[in-house]
Amino acid sequence: CKLEKIIDVWDTISETLSQGGIINTKFCDFLIYWLYDKLKDINFSVVDINKLYTKFQNKLNSGTTKDICFNFSNAEYYRKYVKAYDKDVIKNKKELYEFLDYYNLIKSKLNSGTKNRDQYCNYIKYIFGVYTEMYNQYNSKDLEIYYKELTIFDDILKKKNEELQFVEKNCPNRCLNLVFKANNKNLCPSTKEKPKESVQESTKPFKIPKTVLNEDY
Repeated sequence: CKLEKIIDVWDTISETLSQGGIINTKFCDFLIYWLYDKLKDINFSVVDINKLYTKFQNKLNSGTTKDICFNFSNAEYYRKYVKAYDKDVIKNKKELYEFLDYYNLIKSKLNSGTKNRDQYCNYIKYIFGVYTEMYNQYNSKDLEIYYKELTIFDDILKKKNEELQFVEKNCPNRCLNLVFKANNKNLCPSTKEKPKESVQESTKPFKIPKTVLNEDY
């Protein structure tokens, strides 16, 4: 398995990064969500993925990442790194994390009057729909697997009301202000409706291109 081979050489990679002062919790996040990103696009058996998760966990808890990333005494990473087997769950975790990681950059783009405003706003609307789906599953199915991503989202956009006001102001007519309303589906069109695309494009995962994040300056 190609993923297993990559995990096998992480000791060398992490040692190099450690020498450059790059090993920190951000690096741990990168590793965890990198794995989720790869898993959401491949077919795997429960047995195979469980072996991969075990090897991955052992790597996080050894060498230069020991005590920084996952271990049983680190509640943050115990919640962040979970063994998910449902591809939709893996995809949701990765997409919401990516949005949260890029949020400040997206905000600066909207503040700068980017020519790609509609694309950013459509992306935000889509992610708000992802959040709603995750929140509903967290409550109805007791999916604690989503706890960490939902908590960070709430910290940024729910507890800091000015952030929600900001995205609503910069992306009007998308019902973004209703994301925390229990009946938002009845008050607004589908919160996870993707922008209209060609039939060919509609099968691709909807995410903001990395190139767009850098082309405005």
